Amino acid sequence: MYKRILIISLSLVLLIAIAAGCGAQTTTVTSTQQSTSVMTTTTTATTTVLTTSSTTAVKPIKLIFTDHEPAGSYWEKQVAGPYFAEIEKRTGGKVQIEQHYGGELVGLFDVYDAVLKGTVDIAKILPTMFADKFPMDGITIFQPVNIKTYRAGQAWLDLFNEFPEMQAQYNNTPLLGFTPMPCSGIYTTGKEINKWEDCQGLKAPGAGPAPESRQKAVGIVPMSIPPPDNYMAFKTGTADGISAAIQSLEDFGWTDVLPKCTLVNINGGPWSYVMNRATWESLAPDVQQVFLDMMPELTRINDEVQYKLEKNALATFPTKYGTKYITLSQAELDRWAAVDTPAMDAYLAEWVTGKGLPGDKLKSEFLRLHKLYAGEAYSFK
Repeated sequence: MYKRILIISLSLVLLIAIAAGCGAQTTTVTSTQQSTSVMTTTTTATTTVLTTSSTTAVKPIKLIFTDHEPAGSYWEKQVAGPYFAEIEKRTGGKVQIEQHYGGELVGLFDVYDAVLKGTVDIAKILPTMFADKFPMDGITIFQPVNIKTYRAGQAWLDLFNEFPEMQAQYNNTPLLGFTPMPCSGIYTTGKEINKWEDCQGLKAPGAGPAPESRQKAVGIVPMSIPPPDNYMAFKTGTADGISAAIQSLEDFGWTDVLPKCTLVNINGGPWSYVMNRATWESLAPDVQQVFLDMMPELTRINDEVQYKLEKNALATFPTKYGTKYITLSQAELDRWAAVDTPAMDAYLAEWVTGKGLPGDKLKSEFLRLHKLYAGEAYSFK
C-alpha cells in the first residue's frame, strides 16, 4: 500500500511539472530566428510573438493621405510615392500609407480642415490659402522673377528652421516637409505675354492673399476655381490662363486648351505635407523620428524632381503638344521684379509685420537664400 501511494504521488508531481512546462509560454522571435518562427519580419524593429496556439504579427498603423493632384501624375510617381515607400521601409513596416489622389477624399479648398479634424491623417496643403494660420509662409510665393532658384524647398526649410514663429504655425498640423512647385510659366488660352503689361485683364485662378497680390500687381484678375473645374474654365473662356509649373500642362490634361506659355515665375507654388496632431501624438517616438529624419529628404526629392521635369518639358512639349514658350529678356524680368517687390512688401506689412511677426528679417533672409540657391553649385545634374 505504501509503495502504491508513493508511486501515485510521484506521478502527480511529474504531471504538474509537465503542465507547468507546457503552459502558455511565449517566445519572442525576430528575423534572425527564422528556423523557429512560423512568421518572420525583415527588421528587428518589428517582432513576432509566437505561442502554442497562434502566431501574431504586430499590426501596422495605416495612415490616410490625400492630394488633389491627378492619380498617376509626377506627384504620385516621383514625389509622394517614393517618399511614403521610404517611410514604410524605415519604420520596418510599422506604418503603411494609403494614398488617395485627384481629390477623391477631399478637395483642395477643404483639405486643411480635413487634416486638422482628422478626417485624413496626412495631406498636401497650400498654406497661402490660409493666410490667417500660415502668414509667414506667404513670402514663399514671392520667389524672385529675375533669378532662377534651384532649391526653393531648401530655402523654405532653412527659413522654417531659423524662425520659431514659422514653426509655431504648424503646431496644430505637424510639418512633414516642404514641396514647392516653382510656377515657372503663365499659360494662356491664346494671348501672348511679352511684357508684364500684357497681363492686364487676364483672368486666372488665385489661391489666397499672397499669390493674388502678386497677380494683381501685373494686372491679372484672380478667380476662385477648384482645380477639377480649371479645364472647362479654360475651354469656355471663363478663365484666360494660369500661373503653373511647366509639367502641370501634361498632368492636368490642359495641352489642347493652353497653347502658349510665358516663362516667368509669379507663383512659388508653396505646398507642404502635414499630419493631423492626434495622429502624430499616437505614433511611437521611433516612428515620429523617421518622419522627422525624412523631412529634408522629402524637400530635396521635390526640388530635384521639379528641376528635372521642367527641363524635360521645355525640351519636349513644343514638339509633343505644340506648346509655344515665350522667353523674356533679363531686362524685362527686371521690370517685372520692379512691380513685384511692392506687392511683397504690402503683403508682409499686412500679414506678417502687422501681426507682430518679424517681417523685415523674414524678407531679408528669404532673398538671401534664394540668391544663394541660384548658384550653379546647387543645380541638379
